[in-house]
Amino acid sequence: MCPFGVEIRYTVGGCYVSKFITVDVLPGMISGPLTLCKGDTATYTDTPGGGRWSVGGSSIATIDSITGLLTAISGGTLNVTYTTSAGCS
Repeated sequence: MCPFGVEIRYTVGGCYVSKFITVDVLPGMISGPLTLCKGDTATYTDTPGGGRWSVGGSSIATIDSITGLLTAISGGTLNVTYTTSAGCS
């Protein structure tokens, strides 16, 4: 089941705005540990290759955008994101 759509709606000053975006099911599940200690590193993987890694919370951890090598800096919770331009098969 790929892709599926999401409609985003909001109202600004009485004007209704709607935008339909496509969300691909691919890539697959991100592989890597769910818990790390401060100073630990781990490499995260996903398919298809060629995507870019990022984290939401760079004061908690950093990640190499190409290799997926994450380094834990401090305690907390963050999102690890893998973005690829590959379409669905």
